[in-house]
Amino acid sequence: VLDALQRSHLDIDGRRLSFGWAKQPAKRAKPAYASYPEDARLECWFCLGAPTCETHLVASVGDSAYVAQPKGALVPEHALIVPISHVPTTGVAPDVATYKAALFRCFRDSLDATGVAFERFAPTTKKGVYHAHVQVVPVRRRSAADIVEAFQTAAQRAGFELQTEGKRRDEPADDDASSAYFVVDIASSGTTTTTLRNRGARVPLHFGRQVLAELLGTPAKAHWKACELGKDDERALCAAFKDLFLPFDPFAAAPAAASADSEAAAVKDPTTSSEAPPASS
Repeated sequence: VLDALQRSHLDIDGRRLSFGWAKQPAKRAKPAYASYPEDARLECWFCLGAPTCETHLVASVGDSAYVAQPKGALVPEHALIVPISHVPTTGVAPDVATYKAALFRCFRDSLDATGVAFERFAPTTKKGVYHAHVQVVPVRRRSAADIVEAFQTAAQRAGFELQTEGKRRDEPADDDASSAYFVVDIASSGTTTTTLRNRGARVPLHFGRQVLAELLGTPAKAHWKACELGKDDERALCAAFKDLFLPFDPFAAAPAAASADSEAAAVKDPTTSSEAPPASS
């Protein structure tokens, strides 16, 4: 039939018609994880005053930032550090660095795990849409060198580079919102971290989580919706995380309360020595 049509020299209003086999459209590459529909919420996920903010996931609140657990945690101790103000980068909130150092100590001392924190920023044409946050995850049975290699190898595969730099663990985060950046801090030893950074590349949205999911041996958890729990389970998970983090929480009320109780007891009991050591914090 095709041969007959091609020999027919059919035309319409003097325009010759051509015939041929239709080309098959190119197949799209499947994502590394299951695809999920976009979240329908219009309000900011991370503004504490937003009506849809899931405050049952909040574990600690400081002066300029707070710690919460994410929806669909990679591991039970997966944490978010979020500036309280709606800002596009975390460097303007000094509590972010304070919380990060505290979480790294918690993971090292309580879990014998290496703390990994990453932040991704990509400018958007819609002013004020993005609320900065840092994801912090403990990685067990992996050295800092292993984690650095995993991130750099994955970055090369994705078409960009992560440069290594060293800095103090309490050094403020990046606060330049003029161009896209991705930064990952990996607890190494003492009070230092190994920092990997890229500025300018459009890093894939789930890049940091994908690398950690692979390192943890759970690649299917690369998308948070693959790990989503019911609200009761989220509350239980967050309660356990609060208990774990409490001894390291720089803004916890418990140490101050314990100190006040000790002072009150000393006043009531005249036999108590005034040189007794203060309550531990």
